[in-house]
Amino acid sequence: MKTLLEGMKKLDVVTVLPSRPTTSRTITRTRGVGCDSSNTLPSATIFSMMTMLLFFSSSLLPTSRSRILVSAATTVRNGSRPYGAAFVAAKEKTRTFHDTRQEQKDVPDGREIRPICKLLNTPARLMSSGNYENNYHDQYDLITSTQSTTVKRIKILLQKRKKRLELGQTVVEGPRIVFDLLRHPKTRHLIKTIVMEESKANEYVPELESIQSSLDLDDEEEAPWTVLMATRQVMSACSDTVTPQGIVATVDIPSFSDGIEQHDGNSHEPAAPFYLVLDGVADPGNTGTLLRTAVATGVTAVFQLPGCCDIWNPKAIRSAMSASFLVPSYSMGSWEETQNYLTQELGVQRIWAATMVEGSSKDASWPHYNVDWCRAPTALVIGSEGSGLSAHVRESLGQSTHLKAVHVPMNEGIESLNAAVCGSVIMFEYLRQCHQPQPHQD
Repeated sequence: MKTLLEGMKKLDVVTVLPSRPTTSRTITRTRGVGCDSSNTLPSATIFSMMTMLLFFSSSLLPTSRSRILVSAATTVRNGSRPYGAAFVAAKEKTRTFHDTRQEQKDVPDGREIRPICKLLNTPARLMSSGNYENNYHDQYDLITSTQSTTVKRIKILLQKRKKRLELGQTVVEGPRIVFDLLRHPKTRHLIKTIVMEESKANEYVPELESIQSSLDLDDEEEAPWTVLMATRQVMSACSDTVTPQGIVATVDIPSFSDGIEQHDGNSHEPAAPFYLVLDGVADPGNTGTLLRTAVATGVTAVFQLPGCCDIWNPKAIRSAMSASFLVPSYSMGSWEETQNYLTQELGVQRIWAATMVEGSSKDASWPHYNVDWCRAPTALVIGSEGSGLSAHVRESLGQSTHLKAVHVPMNEGIESLNAAVCGSVIMFEYLRQCHQPQPHQD
């Protein structure tokens, strides 16, 4: 101790003191983080030692030359080398630091900065680099453990469909979809928790604050979502992608409890309702693409038959972007239930099942551009990627007066289209006809 004090006296050093002692916990505020508790002395021990130094310094060190202030609340960077929060610095004048942002301004350029953890023979925890004046770490809690409750919840939502349905939540990843959901008035209330990598704070927080400022919240009113920082290791655990983008969010699954607008079946409006039925579409990429196209073309609702990919699967959500949250979607128990609901409850007069069957007979498939999609409420059934329409739907083609076959004409040499491509072509034909109505016979 004496040796340490003598060295400090010679260097004329200052050590910055925390406004409060810190304790080891899964989520800690950056303002209270000093040396990494996983490989250093406990923060409480460091605080006690620094308090002792403060006590002895009043009698051992000349007050005109140096004053010891102990802190674990500051991150200071010399050039491109970030240091842990606790540090010592040679100085000319005594200065007391209270705010972490003010601390950076008060540290003269060129001052020698050395981690106090080295003097205590403990390695410093490296904080993220970047322009400290634009550093937002002191505003948010920091998750440092992959065993935290938040991380466990995100991981189980990523992996278990049953848990997604049970908890009524899913996970979205990436700045584009997170910010798109926050900007849209119909989806921003669904966001519950946002977790971002601490090294991405300077990139993502300004956008987040810009969106929050546009909400016209009262001075004492907080945003409806919670924002947390996380280490890179924690972010990797919260992601199911090879290259995490540094931001994820837990989102409530919309209930679409308002239901679907019902029609009497005699509507001749230019833009009659259009319903999309997915019959065993199991690929997340195709599911997401079809949902995205459904929103782009004004589809009224989407129905899923058994065997389909979960719409709230993270991969399907990434493919659909924010479209999953904008178009009402429903899981149905059977084809019979779906057909009855469409015709009896929603007033659908014609259901078209996409096939590759062509011909001139009464029951042959119609080219998609010869169907009047806008004359009355209509539904389109898209089969699975490998086997096409299910057996139940195929059987109904020759029995139901409501069900007809439709196809997208192609040049010879191509056996079939991808399910998402086929569905998208037909949905855009619906959109084209709604903008330029042209009567057809069906």
